[in-house]
Amino acid sequence: RLLEERNAELRRANEELKRLDHIKSDLVSMVNHELRTPLATVKEFTAILSDELAGPITSNQREYLHIIRTNVDRLVRIIDDLLDMAKIEAGQVNLQKEFVEVAPLVTQVIQSLQPLGQAKQVALEMQIPERVSGVFADSDKVTQVLVNLIGNAIKFTPAGGHATVTVAEQPREIQFSVSDTGVGIAEEDLPRLFEQFRQLHPGVGGKGTGLGLAISKRLVELHGGHMSATSTVGKGSVFSFALPKYYAEEAFPEYLHNELEKAKDAGAHFSVIVIGVRDFQELKALYGPEETSRLLKQVEEILKDAVRQRAGDLVIRWQRGDVVVVLAEVDQTGATTIADRMRQTVLDQVFSVGGSSLNISVVTAAATFPEQATTAEELLRIAESGLQRPTAPKTCIMVVDDEPKIRQFLKETLELRDYDVLAAASGPDALGQLKARTVDLVLLDLMMPVMDGYEVYHLMKEDPRTKDIPVIIVTGRGESKGHQLGLNSANHSYLMKPFQLEDLLAKVREALQGRTPAL
Repeated sequence: RLLEERNAELRRANEELKRLDHIKSDLVSMVNHELRTPLATVKEFTAILSDELAGPITSNQREYLHIIRTNVDRLVRIIDDLLDMAKIEAGQVNLQKEFVEVAPLVTQVIQSLQPLGQAKQVALEMQIPERVSGVFADSDKVTQVLVNLIGNAIKFTPAGGHATVTVAEQPREIQFSVSDTGVGIAEEDLPRLFEQFRQLHPGVGGKGTGLGLAISKRLVELHGGHMSATSTVGKGSVFSFALPKYYAEEAFPEYLHNELEKAKDAGAHFSVIVIGVRDFQELKALYGPEETSRLLKQVEEILKDAVRQRAGDLVIRWQRGDVVVVLAEVDQTGATTIADRMRQTVLDQVFSVGGSSLNISVVTAAATFPEQATTAEELLRIAESGLQRPTAPKTCIMVVDDEPKIRQFLKETLELRDYDVLAAASGPDALGQLKARTVDLVLLDLMMPVMDGYEVYHLMKEDPRTKDIPVIIVTGRGESKGHQLGLNSANHSYLMKPFQLEDLLAKVREALQGRTPAL
């Protein structure tokens, strides 16, 4: 009876939450449609009067119209901030991620804010390395964060000061910092800096909603990043945020889905070409996995040069030695023409493999939306099936490690030995993928942020779907410590860092002995 009563209370609470969520959604919709339209009308007619299209005006009238326009712009910014925060809290922000080059993005933002800096007599500077990795992110949202941080730096820096945007590449992330020589923030106010409606200098730099930093922090966190700030009163502040580095191969499924959705919204064609090296297994047997891996990288670079890349186009090396070319807004005829040109481009090249020079040939296959498929998964499956691969199932191994270089090394090493490999950058990522895919073996790092390997291991063993999957724990810790923490199942083994490649492969073979590849 008590359980039934508690369940009834939970159902009522859930219904109330749904009702409040609907109210919030209706409010967001109303603000978006019912307030923006009259504001746009007010702004348009103010411009007509200011430009004297309706007749001459006096200097006083021009000043009054300027005040109206300034306040309309401020009201639009307030509405935008409120809508952004409401969407974030309601979980309605859909990131349109793509592979973004950092230097052009930051340069464009700096150029767009130069007039604002010049008006305040604040110099804008930029420090970006000559070569820096890109990020897999929503470029509009990253731009929004940068505009807010740089705009604040200009707003709170006196004339004659400067604001500097710095980009630094860290082992696991790309860090963006905006420093200024402004008024600074008291130490006791820093913990409250990213709270909603928080204005620490309401009398400086004009009025605002106090939502900009809160929105920026949430947008960065939605990307899996983090934001922080340091400051000294009277000397200035530094606001930093970091976005995780991704290898193209890991982000490719999400990228393919996002680009296809863009094509659907635009009513455009969208094609995928898959390119495979002919007689790849024979080449691998003759020259070895490492040399054939270098060969594939050469093929990838040649094809990148061959594709006239536009926004949305991508050339990456995918599973089993394939090279996948994503072509935005290209129909079937165009994809076939490009595939033929790529095939000839590779055939005309001389490659260096194992100290020998040789020509290779490739096979190509393509799939196009909407003629042949309507989902990203179908496009890739149809294109890959066109290469006429053997249909025998392959052993699937999941690599779980927060270090991108280790994930990439293990992925390439195992794929070249005919394993299918899934890569996960965190514990939650791994558990999420295990719900959708069946794997035969997990290589699990122990020391990871958010959720460490111990917790991942125990959650796997508690789930009937994953409890029997063998696990190789890859760690720098001793085995006895693992036993003390409960890793005493016979269904796992250890691989100590740093390890030799031969030791890794031996452990994998041992763990998989007697197992049939999962379907």
